[in-house]
Amino acid sequence: MNSQIDRELSLLSAVNERRLSIVELRRVLRWRTESLQSCVQSLTDQGFLRVGKDSTGRGRPRNMVTATPLGMCFLRRISELDRLRLRLRDADIRKTLRQAKRTQELAELGRSPYETFWELTELAWNLRRAKEDS
Repeated sequence: MNSQIDRELSLLSAVNERRLSIVELRRVLRWRTESLQSCVQSLTDQGFLRVGKDSTGRGRPRNMVTATPLGMCFLRRISELDRLRLRLRDADIRKTLRQAKRTQELAELGRSPYETFWELTELAWNLRRAKEDS
């Protein structure tokens, strides 16, 4: 997975159930302030986070970060996808590697793998029709 996406997911999960200030987030996630603020800005622009002021009565108001309903829904969906298991057999992996090797060989010979695929598909359909006609 992309490291930016990983960072955004960890930030979103940190504020999923509670409001945290930027300082608290920095302490929880152990990130530099600049990278934290750029990630918060990115998720806010996407509609996953909301940043609001919280006045405690003394000092300057803190920027509090919370997840929006869209952000919570996104995080739930991502966790559901993480629970899905990809079922691959060794034979599937070997077949994919063979196909990738053949595709690379075709490209080295100057043939378009896409055009070759369509030629083979057309040949298979013609053979099937010929068999059905006879």
